[in-house]
Formats: sequence, structure tokens, C-alpha cells
Amino acid sequence: MKSERVILKVGKMYRLRGRGGYVLECLQTLPHDGYSPYTARVRSTATGWTMTIHGVNQYEDGSIDWDFSTDGIFTRVDENGVFHQI
Repeated sequence: MKSERVILKVGKMYRLRGRGGYVLECLQTLPHDGYSPYTARVRSTATGWTMTIHGVNQYEDGSIDWDFSTDGIFTRVDENGVFHQI
């Protein structure tokens, strides 16, 4: 299946390619990191795992994958929408 490099949209949900129901919410797009302009901060809706993903690809079915991730931590969101490290 064909894919292309994409810049994710903040607030949108994305399904991880090949991982069943694993869904990520895009929290922030980031400026060019020296490696790729296709970089974003995302959070798993199921586990709270939050990470920066670099080199994002989107496939024809809407699913995504990436080249590598950094800065992973577990987070939770409070009733005011504020993120906290767990």
C-alpha cells in the first residue's frame, strides 16, 4: 500500500498501522528537527503514552507509522485539560 510523508493535524486521531485499535491523538506539530519536517507530539488514547514521532508516513487507509520516536512518557489529562506526567 502506498504512503506519503505528512504533517499531522493537531486534535485529530490517527490509527497506528498494523496495531489493531491503537489510536493516537496529535497534540502538537513541531518545527523541522534536523531530521524531518514531519514531526509531531502524540498521545495514545488507551495508555496515555506520549511521545515525539519523527518521519511520519500516512497510508491510503488513513493509518500512520513513523521512522522513530523520542521523549516517551506516560501522562494523564486532568479535568481542566492539563497534562501531568505519571
